[in-house]
Amino acid sequence: MVQAPVNLSVCILTRNEEAHIAACMESASFAQEFIVVDDGSTDKTVEIAKVMGGGRTKVFFRGLEGDFGAQKTFAIEQATCDWVFLLDADERVTPELASEIQEIVRQDKQDACYDLRRSCKFFSKNLKYGTFRSSRIVRLAPRQGFTVEGRVHESCVSIYPTKKLNGWLEHLVFKDWENYIHKINQYSSIAAKQYFEAGKSSHFFTDIVFRPFWAFLKVYIFNLGFLDGKEGFIFSFGHSYYTMLKYVKLRSLIKDHRQ
Repeated sequence: MVQAPVNLSVCILTRNEEAHIAACMESASFAQEFIVVDDGSTDKTVEIAKVMGGGRTKVFFRGLEGDFGAQKTFAIEQATCDWVFLLDADERVTPELASEIQEIVRQDKQDACYDLRRSCKFFSKNLKYGTFRSSRIVRLAPRQGFTVEGRVHESCVSIYPTKKLNGWLEHLVFKDWENYIHKINQYSSIAAKQYFEAGKSSHFFTDIVFRPFWAFLKVYIFNLGFLDGKEGFIFSFGHSYYTMLKYVKLRSLIKDHRQ
């Protein structure tokens, strides 16, 4: 027997995600509501989202403007269910996690938020180390008092204490290498702006020379990125390049501001 959807709003940010959105929403089909906030998709993302969720999908059009935290908080504010689950379009809820979420929402003890782990995959390669090492992230919480902070690499904030989920999310990290390079450029620009607004400085030797070198060593050696093989080296080098790029862009923002 098919169970009724649970009192849960799944919030998804989208921009040209037609290759992912159907499988993403299907993996969370137990939700009563889907909140899709679209940042100007030019493909069939919105149409697919409406079909997948039927009457349960609510689509909002809002420019990202380089602020993932504000965009996710906006999505939460549009939710009408008592519980909210944040899901990226390139993520999939595993059956084990789906069962766990449904049980928590049905019990409806609104006294905690919940974090979980993600397994990362690039094409058919499972990534377990380096920049993709497992870390716990808050995704499920009562709607009241739930917000997201930070322009990029954002963090979820709840008025409730955090408990742990045992289930995992499956994360398809990048569509292809071109998408990876695009993300490095996009995220480094957002990070530089966030640093600039926070009054951070950018010194040539310390931040543009030393930090990238240390970033590579940290993720490739100390975080065991080398165990992911060739991809581990490439992504560790990419992380180093991202680190340099955000401080180069920050240096440029500071210079432009002084002129």
